[in-house]
Amino acid sequence: MRPVIVVLAVSALSLAACGRKDETPKPGLKVGPGGSVTITGKDGAVVRSGANVKADLPDFAPLYPGAAPSGSVTSVASAEGKGGMYVYTAAAFPEQVLAFYRDKAKAAGLGEAAEMNMGAARMFSATDEASRRSLQVIVTGEGSGSNVSLTWSVPKA
Repeated sequence: MRPVIVVLAVSALSLAACGRKDETPKPGLKVGPGGSVTITGKDGAVVRSGANVKADLPDFAPLYPGAAPSGSVTSVASAEGKGGMYVYTAAAFPEQVLAFYRDKAKAAGLGEAAEMNMGAARMFSATDEASRRSLQVIVTGEGSGSNVSLTWSVPKA
């Protein structure tokens, strides 16, 4: 009788698992359309990079209005949170771009962490100590426009 119960228990578990998808992505490297790259770690962390990658920007770090992508987008998602970097051009002077991000950061409750003028490049960063959300913008002038590197992070609550 005992072997029959064991066989029935194993059969029931096998049937219960049948049709279920494993939710954990498999570690590895995948090259996608347009040369985009996805790297998945053993811990489930996923890094995506390429021109076709969805930015998934948080509310406090939107693209400047009229932004045009000029490089790859990098997106990171892990058990600790998410973040990324977006490189683009804007038809605005560096000070206009920085003012835009200062306003967005302030409205979202992020405090200014640093601002630097390094000659050709300007940098602004803001953070919220409580939630550990952060934003960094590096802007260089290009004619009557700007080259922008936008970096953000949003840790899991």
